[in-house]
Amino acid sequence: MTRSNREIFKVTSGGIFTLSAILFVVLILWLTSGYPPAARHVPQVVCIFSLICLVVQLALDSFPPLGNIYGKIEGKGASVLEMLGEKVQGSDSISLRLEILAFLWLGALLAGLLLFGFLISIPSYILFYLRFQAQLSWLRSAIYGACTLLFVYLLFVRLLEIRFYSGFIVDKILNI
Repeated sequence: MTRSNREIFKVTSGGIFTLSAILFVVLILWLTSGYPPAARHVPQVVCIFSLICLVVQLALDSFPPLGNIYGKIEGKGASVLEMLGEKVQGSDSISLRLEILAFLWLGALLAGLLLFGFLISIPSYILFYLRFQAQLSWLRSAIYGACTLLFVYLLFVRLLEIRFYSGFIVDKILNI
């Protein structure tokens, strides 16, 4: 039994949005290619990572067989929603509580960045998010946070020689 082209490839509003986001990221990559080498590394690293994620999302949006496989894998995470007291009715129902929680985590990250800077806030955010939101053990969360710190430090600080913002509190303590 063969599948029709409609079952293999599907144009959705999510796919159109993802495609427009891909075009936006490609535009940013193109614009930053004219920057001096020291100024273009960070935008290009962020854009390349974003481009990879967006291409995967476009494939999931446009090819229902891939989306179905991903949906089955993602369906195993329904217990996390149930633990938060949410009723799992389908992928279209988005809970206000989960949205508020996501914005609170984002706010905590931004506050941490302003107060303590990147090198302290990013691994701390990873540690606490994985411990309290993903419910990993303290040890695994700490390992992931330390690996994140090592990656960010080696890639950006040592290799690309980028000086990160150190935060209000760290500046006051160290008088930088």
